[in-house]
Amino acid sequence: MTRPVRHSVVAPSIQEIVSFLESLCPSLDPSAALLRSISNLQVGTPADLVDQIYVVPQPSDSLLATLPSDKRVLLISATPLFETPPIVFNWRTPANRLLLKLLERRIALYVLPLSYAAASEGYDVCLAEAVGFPESQPLCRAGTEQQCKLVVFVPPQAVCKVHQAASEAGAGTIGEYTYCSFQLLGKGTFLPSERANPAIGQRGNLEEVEEVRLEMVVPQHALFAVVEAVKAVHPYEEVAYDVYPLYHCGVPCGRGRKVHLEKPVAFDELLSTLEHALDLGTAYRLRYTPPDPQIANAEVRHVAIGVGTGVHSDLLGAAREQEVEVYIAGGTSPSDWIGVPPPLLVDIGFLPAVAPGLKRLTERLRQVFGGRGVTIEYAP
Repeated sequence: MTRPVRHSVVAPSIQEIVSFLESLCPSLDPSAALLRSISNLQVGTPADLVDQIYVVPQPSDSLLATLPSDKRVLLISATPLFETPPIVFNWRTPANRLLLKLLERRIALYVLPLSYAAASEGYDVCLAEAVGFPESQPLCRAGTEQQCKLVVFVPPQAVCKVHQAASEAGAGTIGEYTYCSFQLLGKGTFLPSERANPAIGQRGNLEEVEEVRLEMVVPQHALFAVVEAVKAVHPYEEVAYDVYPLYHCGVPCGRGRKVHLEKPVAFDELLSTLEHALDLGTAYRLRYTPPDPQIANAEVRHVAIGVGTGVHSDLLGAAREQEVEVYIAGGTSPSDWIGVPPPLLVDIGFLPAVAPGLKRLTERLRQVFGGRGVTIEYAP
């Protein structure tokens, strides 16, 4: 019997990272106006390898000035460099000058899709948690997050380690129960080639070994991380696993979040909470309507949150139908403020609104790719 072969530490490609990012985003109704946004690799080649990842609210000249020149860098941005591909490249415009610098230094740029706001750990959920609303529901439901069944075949002595790794990465949760799995003992066969390095058996010999069929439920957003976690601890050189979509279950998702406060709070207290929780300071000032001093002591019980520009007319309508009293917007356009009826509209600004979600994304990237020699940073 030869010794188990550990997986080699190879820097990930841009395509690997993009696949992971897209796995986090729920598959929502493509006809929904809330989801129209640009989302792609705006600069870079998918096959290129990456040494450093920077998660940023938006690309900027000041950010590029701090980046190392001897590393293969990928920027993951909440804001696109271009809303539509330019036809004429005028280097005097800020966006085109920035594009030129990215091209000259071979820095890749990927823009997160707007559907990331609706992800289970996306902009909306993370903002709600950051301002003190850990229990919230979708404000405007637009679909269901796909659930999957992961089946992996494991030698009996490694089942506990693989089961724990998969569970810690997000598999095996059913309602209020975690670490859920089904395990069935059976026999597996394989014949290693002369180039193989088998953990069990010999090259050129047909082997028959005991294996456990380990089954676990995995939400779509955790699938990539779970598979990587399983591969990291599995003793086999080639891990045998299958992924099956589950059509009978799913977690509702959509844009915006709503919360019912058990204990009502004064409107001015809610504003203070937002400023403190997001550390707005003097850089960002809250805007809200209507500017009537009589609302300062009004009590608030129903609150909604939505992140992104160009989506608030739809979300405000949903909030109004659900009797929301205060709608907290993460970035607004001028049209959002025209003739706004209740609920009260409070704008905290786009950059502070996406910060909690980008920080959480940075943590997820470190969990998945941190062991492969990649430096991953959040750069506000």
